[in-house]
Amino acid sequence: MKAIRIARFGGPDVLEVADMPIPQPAADEVLIRVAAAGVNFAETLMREDRYVASYALPAIPGSEVAGTIEAVGAEVADLAPGQRVGAALAASGKLHGGYAQFVTAKAWAVAPLPDRLGFADATALLVQGATAQYLVRSAAVRDRSVLITAAGGGVGSLLVQLARHHGAARIVAVASSQAKRDLATANGADAAIAYADIAGASFDIACDSVGGETLLACLGAVAPGGTLFVYGAPCLAPLTLGAVAMRKLVLGNVSLRGFAFARHVDRDTLRADLQALFALCVDGDLRITTTCFALDEAAAAHRAIQERDTLGKVVLLSA
Repeated sequence: MKAIRIARFGGPDVLEVADMPIPQPAADEVLIRVAAAGVNFAETLMREDRYVASYALPAIPGSEVAGTIEAVGAEVADLAPGQRVGAALAASGKLHGGYAQFVTAKAWAVAPLPDRLGFADATALLVQGATAQYLVRSAAVRDRSVLITAAGGGVGSLLVQLARHHGAARIVAVASSQAKRDLATANGADAAIAYADIAGASFDIACDSVGGETLLACLGAVAPGGTLFVYGAPCLAPLTLGAVAMRKLVLGNVSLRGFAFARHVDRDTLRADLQALFALCVDGDLRITTTCFALDEAAAAHRAIQERDTLGKVVLLSA
């Protein structure tokens, strides 16, 4: 099979097309013929060995796919060859294998797709969509004002819509370009602003995946008694809060709360959670925006993500 392999850590050029053997499913796994593989910012860091998780080289990146079941393991009774499915590999702790024509996945991390949901759109919902879904639940956004950074990205574009779906009173999106701000307002944000305009605002809840100075600006924009949720790879970078931020936290009774997708995965409910997202999409309540590349353009996809030159979900399409 064709796959994208990295044999050494480094820049996008270490992503090379290779001919690899087709993996075989274990008893509790399925083999999927991949039609679309999601690309995430964390994978650009893993490629450079700058993430909390690392690859054992050589490795095939990729932690979420959509495609068709090719074969099932001996213990799998609720899935069958020929089914169209999405697989959240990362939910089972598998952070590799997706950038390929075939991949194996734990059956419990696989969900059948509705006929009207395309493979590329489905990849947007498997990890990033579920992240947004779990974050909105944790934040309890109903009747509250919400600030969302990176609102033109894979998680952010869905977080805006799901916050609206769950009854947020006011949503302000933050994005780095006018095209991304336009996308955010089309997705239901009441307003979309540049990062420089965060200062002076006030919100019950802020959700930040950018980190650094943006995290501090979001903390400054949280109203007394409110909460700042931080998530995503950039927020793992070291950061000194300083005296002003500490006064805001303590005297403002403000909460700073970390959030990680993996901590919210329940193998007994993941399939139902994903299918709830699929239904929202099919019913027109959730718009998916994708930036697509061919599988052998994985290096270009990584460059585009690192240069912030994408809208919505970045996807690799297998021929």
